[in-house]
Amino acid sequence: MASTFRIHCRASDDLGLAIVGGEPVLTKANGRDDRQDLTYGAGVTDEAGSPAFALVNKATGEALKHSLGHGHPVRAVRLHLAGYVDESVLWAESEEDLGDGFRRVHMLNNMDYIFDAEEAIIPDLGGARDGTRLILFR
Repeated sequence: MASTFRIHCRASDDLGLAIVGGEPVLTKANGRDDRQDLTYGAGVTDEAGSPAFALVNKATGEALKHSLGHGHPVRAVRLHLAGYVDESVLWAESEEDLGDGFRRVHMLNNMDYIFDAEEAIIPDLGGARDGTRLILFR
């Protein structure tokens, strides 16, 4: 049975990951918003041995898919279980605790690419806030 969990933003306790209008963004955390529920899945590991998971939105059935590369937005796609492992929707957590239990989430097949809030890596844009897009960062 898959576990349901929420991804929160380290920059602000008030922000969490959601899929809104088909796009993964940070939004004001709301325990009653099904768009913010995600589910663990898969049975494979990354090169460090961390378990893989798919981030599937409970309300929409959409999964977070790797972007096209550094600086590009992470995408939301309809998850189709086709009898094979689609690594493009699999992620893993880093072993390193960044403080207060926060860990980086990286692509399963390339630990160098993590997803992060777009404005978090470009301070001139104002930092993480409601509506901030998620991108792959290297």
